[in-house]
Amino acid sequence: MAAFTTNRALLNSKFEGYKLDPLSQEDCVHHYTLPSPGVTQSTVSSSSQLSFPEVQSRIRHNHLAAGYDGRFAYGDKDGGVVVIVMSPNEQENQNPTFYRIFDVPQPIQTDSGANHEYPAVRAINPNTWSISDGAGRLYIVQTTESPSGVEGNLLALYELTSTSTETHSAGNLVPFRLHNIVDSSAGIVTAVLTTTVVEVASSSQGSTTTAKPKRKISFDLIAVNLQLPNEPDDAPQTMNIAWRLRGDDIPAHILFDPGRGYLAIAADSPFQKLGVPTLSSSDPSPDELAPIPRADENLDAEPVGPEKPPPYSWNQTTDTVTVAFPLPSSTPKSNIHVRLAATTLTIVIAESGTPLIEGFPIPRYEVRKFWDRIDASASFWTWDREGEKSTPNHPHTVGLLTLHLEKGNEGTKWPHVFAEGQGEVEVLETVDPSEMWLVREQLEKYTAALASGEDMSGLGLGRGAPSLAEGEMDEEVDAHVGRRVVLTWVKAETGDIVGNPQKGLSIDLLSSPLPITVSAADEGVVTSHSLVTKNDIDGLYYTLLPPPVIDSPSTSIDPPTWTHTDTYPALAFVLATKRDTRFVFHQAQRAVMAFESAGGGTSGNVYVYRGSKTRGAKWAQQAVLKVGGGSAGTVLGVGGVRTKSGAVAVVCLCEAELVVLRGVF
Repeated sequence: MAAFTTNRALLNSKFEGYKLDPLSQEDCVHHYTLPSPGVTQSTVSSSSQLSFPEVQSRIRHNHLAAGYDGRFAYGDKDGGVVVIVMSPNEQENQNPTFYRIFDVPQPIQTDSGANHEYPAVRAINPNTWSISDGAGRLYIVQTTESPSGVEGNLLALYELTSTSTETHSAGNLVPFRLHNIVDSSAGIVTAVLTTTVVEVASSSQGSTTTAKPKRKISFDLIAVNLQLPNEPDDAPQTMNIAWRLRGDDIPAHILFDPGRGYLAIAADSPFQKLGVPTLSSSDPSPDELAPIPRADENLDAEPVGPEKPPPYSWNQTTDTVTVAFPLPSSTPKSNIHVRLAATTLTIVIAESGTPLIEGFPIPRYEVRKFWDRIDASASFWTWDREGEKSTPNHPHTVGLLTLHLEKGNEGTKWPHVFAEGQGEVEVLETVDPSEMWLVREQLEKYTAALASGEDMSGLGLGRGAPSLAEGEMDEEVDAHVGRRVVLTWVKAETGDIVGNPQKGLSIDLLSSPLPITVSAADEGVVTSHSLVTKNDIDGLYYTLLPPPVIDSPSTSIDPPTWTHTDTYPALAFVLATKRDTRFVFHQAQRAVMAFESAGGGTSGNVYVYRGSKTRGAKWAQQAVLKVGGGSAGTVLGVGGVRTKSGAVAVVCLCEAELVVLRGVF
């Protein structure tokens, strides 16, 4: 199985950090008002509660589609599709022009239990766009030039309908998300879609429980072949499904390698053919661990030392939830990063110069889903380093990080702080609020026992720290940055999986390539693909090797090889400090850009980290520009356009404005 191999000669151990290289906001950032009614991320109705992968996918959805020759497209609030035409000579800084080419009809009949997806637009060729309404229909629209600008005409209409063998009601439209569309051959295009599959566990015979049946959410990756007509035809046609795979997550990134005819799907779990059982992880869970007795050791004896305390304590009222996490009192407040979203919690505790208490269970929560919604705008956190009972002679060694959460549904009683099924230790509610702070004293006793050599696992497995863990218990500041994904390679024509999907090819994805408009003159030219992955605190820049030139078809069953060609030093470290990052894109080896969404207290900035100019350099440059927020609104999409001089302008779609960044690279 091919892997992402690190070229250690490209690592820079001498790197010290990024220095600010100020860019002029006035010179680099250009605002253009969108035609009414603008763009929104709130146009999708949900008939049932969204799963975590669905929520995460919608947050990261790129509403701006890069096309050909400096053209982009997006869907507005009212279902209109607007094409943006940038200047043919973009460096002249001419204003972009906007043309409404199509109005998507409002969906009428869909599966009543299925949630609609975001509408999406993808370019098929310089004059043809595919438009999904998010409810089961795909419109093919051709554009023509006229004295008044760009006009669009419906060429074909396709529908994805359910059958009686599927989980959706037979004959209804099945909502799907459009990911990619490829002009396969003359008149035939292949679209790559995902649909949500809901499986309800059947009740056991004789059960009288009225508990809500468990729902298993999975996702189908579907390829459909579409025969485009020579003349316009508005009669709906049923999509011809070429193949179907199933997985537990919505792809974070899909790339098409035309030289090999492969698709690479990056998702939290691999996709497989239907009917193929998923092998469980070979790593044992804590409940499956069995200690090996040493000589003269009685494993049945009562464990020595204090019981390991819970990771937090919590209490609730009719309209609030209070959660207290113990932390070493030496932790600087500047090292505590907390993000409170409507449905999720992220806690990051950065390393400090002060050594942590050995064995101290530092909390680490990465987009952990709450049991119910909160009002993020009214929620906040506090850091109590000492506490009321601390005295100069007996100072506390443990402080309390306390979350003060406002319930989104007042009067709803929470049975847990976090949603079930996330591997979270069950922590019972502290009925008496005055006892919540006892977790501080419990942890102080626990860490004192560790210092004296008592049982540190809380499981009665012996005394002291395991030899493999001694001296290696500091948390990395970047331990949770990026997204852990598995790359699944699939033959685009047949859906056959390349390599062993059970082994997976796991990476921590930090950045995807900036979607740049294609030049019609370069159509058909194989372009190189790239990814930036996490390695310790660095970001490694990988490119996909071109397919080998051979006289006969390859019989290799291994996926293509990625080559480490450059490094963004300390990229994972600096990205870990960013709040509410919505998009992270890179422009080759020039720079990585992290975009804030301009919501939840963030400023809507873009943070630019440039690649090192020389190998072994101690410093690299960074810049900060304000893109979203204010009259522009939230950043909803990002793309790029290459100028005749070879420079790249970054195009940002906000709720009310189009923001173009020039001279950034």
